Amino acid sequence: MHARRVRDNPAGCLELPPPGRSSRDPGDARRRGPGGPAAPCARGRGAPARTVRLSVAASAPRAVLLSIGSELLLGETLDSNAAYLGHELAMLGVELRAVHQLPDDRTVIAEAFAAGLATHDLVFATGGLGPTHDDLTREGLADA
Repeated sequence: MHARRVRDNPAGCLELPPPGRSSRDPGDARRRGPGGPAAPCARGRGAPARTVRLSVAASAPRAVLLSIGSELLLGETLDSNAAYLGHELAMLGVELRAVHQLPDDRTVIAEAFAAGLATHDLVFATGGLGPTHDDLTREGLADA
């Protein structure tokens, strides 16, 4: 994550860009180093100034999304969560590598969580969290 100085802030505070926005100026394609000291910034009157160190991530975190529910596989329900979350995660700098639709089957859910945790930095799950007997996401995650 990159940071740039607030030009009109006399305290020299650092400002991070909003999610999905680059902090680099247009045309700035230089490779950044591992981070460095940042200017001190007080958090209010009388608050002590401190130095922070920002690190540059080597790559975006890799994620998998598990969409859980037999109704998805049967075509009874459209998986609108996957499209929405894919967009939102991209805006946050997360690389969504795969979306898997799973039936309401505890073993299948557990295997998918285990595989996702072994191969990705983040695992997201939607569906299967209701109060009915066929909602087995919690149990599948516990089994993983």
